Amino acid sequence: MAALLLGAFLSSRPAWPDPAPEQVRKSLAGAAARQVGVTTLYDPSYVRLAYPNGDVPADRGVCTDVVVRAFRAIGVDLQVEVHEDMKKSFSAYPRTWGMKRPDRNIDHRWVPNLLKYFVGIEELQHKPHVSGRRGLSLWSQLPREMA
Repeated sequence: MAALLLGAFLSSRPAWPDPAPEQVRKSLAGAAARQVGVTTLYDPSYVRLAYPNGDVPADRGVCTDVVVRAFRAIGVDLQVEVHEDMKKSFSAYPRTWGMKRPDRNIDHRWVPNLLKYFVGIEELQHKPHVSGRRGLSLWSQLPREMA
């Protein structure tokens, strides 16, 4: 299994013009902190989700579900953003899972898809730390075969 650390820490170059970047950084950090201790059961099961704002029960999920919930708490639905981006540029996303088309139930729940959405897999292969879309800083030890 790939060792991966996806850090949702805001960089000094946030992408939100309004509200003020400092407010966004604090809001996202607070939303992420409130996730601690909530999701206590690791459950990578495929689940049919509502769209938009679909989620598995809050007490279970995977690392990406925690990131998605933190963003959703500040008004950003990564389920929609990632799925819509994949519909526009599916060929640019990793094919690790054998997907033949976007799937709104799972697109946002896979780390390689979030990494591609935020910064692009190619950039992460060359640098373990990058700043990307939505002003995030991401750290990865994603192996080349995951791209």
